[in-house]
Amino acid sequence: MSSLSARAISLQTSERQDAALLLFGVAHYREIASKLRVVARGCNFPNVRKDLIDLAARYDRRADHFCRDQAERLRGLATKAKSLAVQWDYRELASEWDMIADQIEKLRTAQG
Repeated sequence: MSSLSARAISLQTSERQDAALLLFGVAHYREIASKLRVVARGCNFPNVRKDLIDLAARYDRRADHFCRDQAERLRGLATKAKSLAVQWDYRELASEWDMIADQIEKLRTAQG
């Protein structure tokens, strides 16, 4: 195996690990936001309830931000890739991250 092939495999593995960690982070922020909303519904103090709902919205925005950043980074990698197939793969992944961000945005506006 050439050093170039080894480096390509290493980068692909690194990209997959980064994406998996990012997706875990997005899910974690969404879970926290959901739990904050549940607590807010049971809260008897209006100011505290509002603060909890605002905090939940910030967690949702953070999850959305992670997705948008990942999509943008993948589009940047697509422009640098030499192979058309790799460019297409990166763009396809970027559109999937955009779709996740759009879904988060829809959930946030529906819950907000």
